[in-house]
Amino acid sequence: DDFVLRIKPNPSRVNRTLIEYVIPVQSNVNIMIYNSLGQNIETLVNRRKRAGTYTVVWDGSDNFGKKVPAGVYFITFETEENKQTEKLLFMR
Repeated sequence: DDFVLRIKPNPSRVNRTLIEYVIPVQSNVNIMIYNSLGQNIETLVNRRKRAGTYTVVWDGSDNFGKKVPAGVYFITFETEENKQTEKLLFMR
């Protein structure tokens, strides 16, 4: 019963990066994407979720719908009890 964050494919060459996460207990969940400068470029999830396994798709765009350039991005998965960050290499 652990908090889990999986990103696939990684590195990603597609506009469809799957982010799977598992939460063992009901919690507020935030999944955010940051660029290499530490700027939050996209918020994928910001809501209360029941325990379970979920998948969200990132299409390679920012909060304004603009396609992001190739580079290193950081996916942060945060709940009331856990915080994890994974690196994603995004290529065009």
